[in-house]
This record gives sequence, C-alpha cells and structure tokens, in this order.
Amino acid sequence: MKKNPGEPRLPWVTKDGYLDVAKLPIDSILKQGLSLDISQFQSACRLLATMEGHGRKEAGVYLVGLFYRFRDDLERLITVVEQLPEDTQSVEILVSELYRVRSTNSTRRYLNTVIKTLARYPRQLTEEHFERLCNDKAFSARMRAKFKAILNELVYEPGNDWA
Repeated sequence: MKKNPGEPRLPWVTKDGYLDVAKLPIDSILKQGLSLDISQFQSACRLLATMEGHGRKEAGVYLVGLFYRFRDDLERLITVVEQLPEDTQSVEILVSELYRVRSTNSTRRYLNTVIKTLARYPRQLTEEHFERLCNDKAFSARMRAKFKAILNELVYEPGNDWA
C-alpha cells in the first residue's frame, strides 16, 4: 500500500515540511537537557522554551526542574534562566536568586543575566518586585540603581496611558 506523498510521515512534521513543536516528542529532549555536553544542554533548553511557548507547559516545568538540578553550576544556570517561562513562578525564582547569590567577580555575569531576564518580562509580573528591590538595603547602591533604572523603564514605557 502506497502512502500519499503529500501526507507527513511524522506527526510533528507539517505538510509543508516544517517542525510542529506542539507535537514534537519530548523524551529525547529531556535526556539531552541532562547531557554533560554544554552545547547539547543549551540546545535542549532553547527547544524546551520554544515548546513551552507553543503550549507545551510540561516543557516549562522541566526547565524549572533543570534550574534546581543545576543550582550550583552558574554556566548552565545562565542558559536555563534565559529560557524560563514568563510567569509568576519564574519571577519568584529569579528574584530569590538575587538574594541567594552574592555578587562577586565570578557571579556578576550570572546575576546580570537574572536581572536582564526579569527586565524583559511583562511589567505586571515584575514591577512590584523591582519596587521592593530598589528599596532593599541588602543590595549595594549600584545594584539598587540598576533596579531603579529598570523600574523607570517599566513604568514609563510607551503605551502606558498613566505614565
């Protein structure tokens, strides 16, 4: 019996030959996320973020799991932090990282990634947190100034009718 040539052979490949990440099997990607090879790990994280963005919420849950699994590996954490879903749980995780990780020469890149990631999240998720961070004396004046600059950008971004 011959197959229809226009019919995709794999359910996650569209008729046009594109990848449908909403239907892509996740098992091999999950294994790749635990790989010792950093490039495989990074690829898995990016693909998981794409899948989460296309409605595969389990991919976002796995990214959060990878965050906790590699909590002491700042290089891997940078990758995970950049891919976390834009939701309340991720905001809470990232804000807690600002308190957990002490700012030093070796952690500065990671902390800057955490701050940049929070800054790109929707204002309604982060504004209250940045207000609190701006006033928290646990942070240096330089860090509080960073938080204040981000808060000002959030509050006065184009499209805010009340700004």
